[in-house]
Amino acid sequence: MKEIEKVNQDPKFREYMTKEEDQKKIYNTQMSKAFNDGISTGEKENSKAIARKMLDKGKEISEIMEFTNLSKEEIEKLK
Repeated sequence: MKEIEKVNQDPKFREYMTKEEDQKKIYNTQMSKAFNDGISTGEKENSKAIARKMLDKGKEISEIMEFTNLSKEEIEKLK
């Protein structure tokens, strides 16, 4: 976002894009970031759910770490 804001301040850039086009590009960038953040959050929550199931089955933390990519600390918090 900071890079987009910097480019938006450039007078040469403003000559090539209308305000509406600029707003649309900013909106699309924000939506893309929100989408990617949502995917990351969902993946993390899914990993935690898998880790909880593995803990319930008595699996070792090292094995859970391997399959979920969670840290030892994150897994221990789930206990």
